[in-house]
Amino acid sequence: MILWDVLDEQEIEPRGVVHVGAHRGGEVADYYLAGLTPIVLVEPLPELAEHCRRQWPQATVIEAAAGCEPGTALLYVPKAGTQWASIYRPRKPVQGTLTVPMVALADVVGPEVNILVADVQGAELDVVDGADLGHLDLVVLETSDRPRYENAPLHGDVVDHMRDLGWRPARVEPHPRVKGVFDAAFVPEAA
Repeated sequence: MILWDVLDEQEIEPRGVVHVGAHRGGEVADYYLAGLTPIVLVEPLPELAEHCRRQWPQATVIEAAAGCEPGTALLYVPKAGTQWASIYRPRKPVQGTLTVPMVALADVVGPEVNILVADVQGAELDVVDGADLGHLDLVVLETSDRPRYENAPLHGDVVDHMRDLGWRPARVEPHPRVKGVFDAAFVPEAA
């Protein structure tokens, strides 16, 4: 995962992590092995949030989507599977929708967390705009250069927005399994 390389390259001392779009918590074992604490998982699908609670009882699981401000959101679940669920309507056929709680990370994550990882299918800027970036040393976002979701920002839009917020890309790598998708790590401009 790009996260570990950038932590080393940038000499960032990791403390805690918030992983938005945790799905089944596939990365959590690595977070534990690295000694990250706290580990906060944000997952809007009830069955996946419950899986994370059972699988990772030491983690804090927030059953919600993350966005600019608290409230509710309509979550689209494509027929392609839950890993593609998003608050942005996918261009693929939709299996169903679900109204879910929405949180702003600034309201639920404190300064003990200095890493944000978001795999949110087009909602990257919503997550970032609801976070307190002043507490963070590293932001890792999964982005796409193809319009997979209606009105979702593309990779270049995300990079430009992060630059406007004072963050620069430290590393961008193509996703190992999905063409046109990238893992992009950002650090503060001053770093």
